[in-house]
Formats: sequence, C-alpha cells, structure tokens
Amino acid sequence: MDIDIYITAPEGRRLVGRIKNNVVDDAVTQGVLLRVDSDKKYFYFPYDGEYTIELTGTDAGTMKFFFAGNGSGHW
Repeated sequence: MDIDIYITAPEGRRLVGRIKNNVVDDAVTQGVLLRVDSDKKYFYFPYDGEYTIELTGTDAGTMKFFFAGNGSGHW
C-alpha cells in the first residue's frame, strides 16, 4: 500500500507526506512524521489542519487500516 497525505491550505491542496514502495519520500514529506516498519506504515500529523489521506493498493489481498486520535477529543 502506498500513502499520500495532503493538507488543505489557503493556496489549495498540498502534498505533505508520501510512502511509496515501503519507503518514506523525504523529498515531499514536511510537517508530518512517517514511519515504515516491515509491512506496517505509521503516520502522525498535527491537529491544526484539514488532511486528506489517500491509500493505494499495490498488491492483491486484504489490508487493515486503523485511525486513532490522541485522546484530546480531536480526530
């Protein structure tokens, strides 16, 4: 699975994070923390924006996706 993370900014939607082929793309990643651990991918971002997360399947099979807040009532 590849991941693209966008933030909605006043100037429009902007790519702020990418994991492609199980590698964090440092050239586009800014303001978010991305990590790959074997076949698991993690992403963390601040709660002061509106984000879009795009997941792209790269193989056959099933995947699980979990989303958790920080306990402050924000998602």
